[in-house]
Amino acid sequence: MKNRSIFCCLVAALSLVAITDLNAQFSERASQSCVDKPMDGIYSSGISERAPLAFAHLEERDVLWEKRIWREIDVKEKRNHHFASPNRFFINILLEGLEAKTIRAFSAENENFTKEIAFDDIKKILNTSDTIEVEDPVTGDISLMPITNNFDPMNVVKYRIKEVVYFDAKNGQMNTRILGIAPIVNLTDNQGNHVATTALCWFYYNDLRPLLSKEAMTSDASDLRDFSWDDVFQARVFASLITKESNVKDVRLQDQHSGMAVLHESEKIKENIRNIEADFFGEN
Repeated sequence: MKNRSIFCCLVAALSLVAITDLNAQFSERASQSCVDKPMDGIYSSGISERAPLAFAHLEERDVLWEKRIWREIDVKEKRNHHFASPNRFFINILLEGLEAKTIRAFSAENENFTKEIAFDDIKKILNTSDTIEVEDPVTGDISLMPITNNFDPMNVVKYRIKEVVYFDAKNGQMNTRILGIAPIVNLTDNQGNHVATTALCWFYYNDLRPLLSKEAMTSDASDLRDFSWDDVFQARVFASLITKESNVKDVRLQDQHSGMAVLHESEKIKENIRNIEADFFGEN
């Protein structure tokens, strides 16, 4: 009887220890869950760890034909709404990278990426200054106070793309590589009146790729965050209009044509590229 009492006490003690241990583990886990960073999703996306896929190496002898093409992406078009998504404006990705000095910007004075400009110079273009009258509540005196009108990302209306279309002899196909991207902005005066629509600056695309490969594109089709902005440009997930091809006089289509004639000439350039590609295949 005595042994049975000892056994019962031992079982009770072990049960108490087990319950105490379980409570401690539960409290520790509950405490840990409270300090975990909140996550807007059900899993952790790995896109922030991605690196861009390297372009295939090219040598001069590999390129049998090439042509520089300029095209513009209108953010108002339905297929381009991801460039102006309030969740993440594409221009903000570029400006944040520029401010962090992970990418460079080049003057829009030319399109050859020769004159680098600083983030502060970009801010001076985007953020307009003004003055307002302020009345002193005690003396009633009126004074002028300077204010800054912060940049509105909705003022970026287009993106200009400079690229090279070339025939790769090694792979026997026509390819395209983007050289640079220029945001096109509506500039306003201190009263908010439209002054001009102009290229803000040029970003060299090879500089951008490490940044863009880590930035997820927002889409109406799905909330999956596995498609990066580098993927957008490599897979050509946008609608655009050709505005210029390299030419001796360095003129744009808009300088020679107007209205629907610009669209017609744009289509002629695309058709010419397809014909050149067909000619190469015809020769092989």
